[in-house]
Amino acid sequence: MDGARVAYKNKAGMDLWRRYSSELPMRDLAKGGICFESNSILQQGTTIELKLFVPGEKPLIIKGNIVWSDNITDNDGTFAGVRFLPFGKGRMYNSFECWDKLEQITGNQTNPTVN
Repeated sequence: MDGARVAYKNKAGMDLWRRYSSELPMRDLAKGGICFESNSILQQGTTIELKLFVPGEKPLIIKGNIVWSDNITDNDGTFAGVRFLPFGKGRMYNSFECWDKLEQITGNQTNPTVN
């Protein structure tokens, strides 16, 4: 997505004291997850909160787990892959409003994971 960016923060510990990273380039976005450039290799399995900045849209906050993080040698950049947490009601889920927004942004037409 041209011009799309993402910032993240670790969900462990005291959320109130954690700040978002600087805005980083987004490589790929789908309703199931995201790939973005990172300024460090992120620990697989870590839960993070993402703030997505898509041109022409309000920032979208969504939670997910790091499924991979690696140094891609052809670009000398570090990238991270995140699988979004399920969509549902409650603190451990992403909201259905978030699902609707992702559907609008990505144009995907599949059903959310419901818990």
